[in-house]
Amino acid sequence: MDDFLKRRASLYKHASELIGDFDVDMGIIIFSPAGKPYAFFHPTDDVVVNRFLNPDMKLSENSTLVAEKTQKTVNYLEFRLHEYDMIEAAARDRKLALDKISVKKNWFDSIESFDAEKMAKFDVILETIIFNLEIRLEQLEKGASSSARDPPGDAN
Repeated sequence: MDDFLKRRASLYKHASELIGDFDVDMGIIIFSPAGKPYAFFHPTDDVVVNRFLNPDMKLSENSTLVAEKTQKTVNYLEFRLHEYDMIEAAARDRKLALDKISVKKNWFDSIESFDAEKMAKFDVILETIIFNLEIRLEQLEKGASSSARDPPGDAN
């Protein structure tokens, strides 16, 4: 049954593309393996059946109005679908970014599995970072205090 549903969706999608690309009227009637009927008509079933019975017949004014309204509805729904696809893509990108952040946040969890050698290496890395931060802090403090004492170059 899943195979039927996939093929039906694919058939409907191709029919929609043909309608959009060539502005044609189209009708499809199919039956599932269980015998359940499914139909796809554009713009309406009446228009498609009347056009099938009499291909040279001009559409009545009422049928033309119904077809135009149906096409506007289809265009609007396609626009909305495109919007939802963009929202879904943005949400998927955001989820991937958040997943990366959560992986970075949880890196401490892996420290618990360190053996003595890995822990010693990690300790050296942390000590190096602390040492470099202290040196940078001293540089910033000296720079801040010396600039507070020195007058600007054009003060005289």
